[in-house]
Amino acid sequence: MAFNNYNKDNNSKNESVNTRGIQMKNQTGVEASTLVVQYWDDKLNIMLHPRLKNPTEKQVYDYEQKIAVTLRVDKAQSLLRALNLIIDKAIEEDKEASVAIVLPLASSTNMLVVEARKIEGNMNIICHVCRDLNPQTKLPEQRFSYTFIRDEEIIEGYNVKTGEIEDVKAYQSEYEVFKEALREYIKVSLQANVHSDRYNDRFYRNSLMDKVTKIGSK
Repeated sequence: MAFNNYNKDNNSKNESVNTRGIQMKNQTGVEASTLVVQYWDDKLNIMLHPRLKNPTEKQVYDYEQKIAVTLRVDKAQSLLRALNLIIDKAIEEDKEASVAIVLPLASSTNMLVVEARKIEGNMNIICHVCRDLNPQTKLPEQRFSYTFIRDEEIIEGYNVKTGEIEDVKAYQSEYEVFKEALREYIKVSLQANVHSDRYNDRFYRNSLMDKVTKIGSK
């Protein structure tokens, strides 16, 4: 697929507020890539960068190339709900499933897809970024994927005296972290904490001013 060129210098005069979030890296997934979550003003960016054709010890991924989609808070909430209801159930029941959030733009339609897929008997959770969907076929002109890494070392029933282990289970750790990033973005976007801080600041400020005024009037 064709990636978009991405040069940080192009954004040097941009007055938007950008905050880097989590980054996940997987060279052995469906496609070797890194997933980056970025907070952009009141929106959430999900970006995928491919592995370099000739990676080095210092740099593995090509940050000059990317494919990305942008979510507003309502889309993030819809995605999180779908993940909780459908993908989590698929993981629990060891069945394949997928959910997608449509992201319409003025001139095109993008989509973010999260899929539970069994590969060689193991459950994999894959995030697909799809851009420029064909209105008739619904197929994307551009698509790239990131496979969330599973933690294979969740040990249950470990006996420290004998070394015996009851069970070892795979836990979808990166997928759960991805969900937490969505949840925190939604929480912050509601601005309730900001309002609370402003209210408390005003209360204490007014209280302090009243005390200063009383002292000054004596």
